[in-house]
Amino acid sequence: MSWILRFIYAAIGLSIVLLGVLISVNNSQLARVDLYWWQAPELPLGSVILIMLLIGAVLGILASSAVVWRTRRQNKYLQKQMKSVQARLDHLG
Repeated sequence: MSWILRFIYAAIGLSIVLLGVLISVNNSQLARVDLYWWQAPELPLGSVILIMLLIGAVLGILASSAVVWRTRRQNKYLQKQMKSVQARLDHLG
């Protein structure tokens, strides 16, 4: 079963790489990203798109990991409370 998952992950990874190559090849015009405090050098539009996609993915992972961390912490707290209440109920019964 694990070899099937590895194959699926490899196929997804290869598809993403091929998609990135296609985007880079089909968008060869030069583009520049201008922010208020920084200017990027001119790069092919496909590269700019892929870089921005990567930055967005990393920021999304960071944002969701904060939510997951908070949820796990709350889950541990609630499990601790549940054990305490269960111990009190066992003591009463």
